[in-house]
Amino acid sequence: MLKFNKYDFRTDVENYVLESGVREWKKLKHNPFVLFTDKGVIIKYSLKEVLESDLPKDTQFMVTWAGQWSSSIVVGTILDLALAVKMNPKKDYQII
Repeated sequence: MLKFNKYDFRTDVENYVLESGVREWKKLKHNPFVLFTDKGVIIKYSLKEVLESDLPKDTQFMVTWAGQWSSSIVVGTILDLALAVKMNPKKDYQII
């Protein structure tokens, strides 16, 4: 398991899910999810791909949250993403 320094990365996964637009894109071409597994690194190009994967829920991820003037790196687990989606039902224009 990787240990992320909380001062180097953002851990507010729920805000990322709500505000980044990740629920509205079919494919994240420029900011894919990087998943860290026991067997190596896996790249997923959509939130739906991550949530529907058969990876353990405690699998850690890293993703870039692109902003207008700067970008942030968000880190968490697949469970964090699943809970953020579950706690915030999708709107009509969102994919997931």
